[in-house]
Amino acid sequence: MAQIRRPWTLQEYAYLKKHYPTSKPISDIAKAIDRSEEQTSFRARKLGLVRPRHCTELAVKNFEERHGKPLEAVANDYQRRRLSRMDLAADIGIDYKSLKKMLPPELWQSWPHNTVGRQLACEQRRA
Repeated sequence: MAQIRRPWTLQEYAYLKKHYPTSKPISDIAKAIDRSEEQTSFRARKLGLVRPRHCTELAVKNFEERHGKPLEAVANDYQRRRLSRMDLAADIGIDYKSLKKMLPPELWQSWPHNTVGRQLACEQRRA
């Protein structure tokens, strides 16, 4: 039996056209319009919408929106939980050097340096 697909509404098209060309995660867009990620990506391609190449500022902005706090506050939380700067950068979706540029020098320097023991403890906390 063929699955019946519901038609796209004007509101869904408008939301897709507004948010797809940003670096907002496709999963968030799909959830907001109650569609699968595959349907969302397929429809966007059919409309000729293009996602930007990686943009650090947009990735940080989206990360801040997801957490509801500024990057510095989230970084302090990571530091308190003894998670590494690499974990924070990976969770944001940026590289380590970009994270260093985004954080104040005093916060960056206050992070403990990873030793083998700290790395193992960090991996156990992440699990």
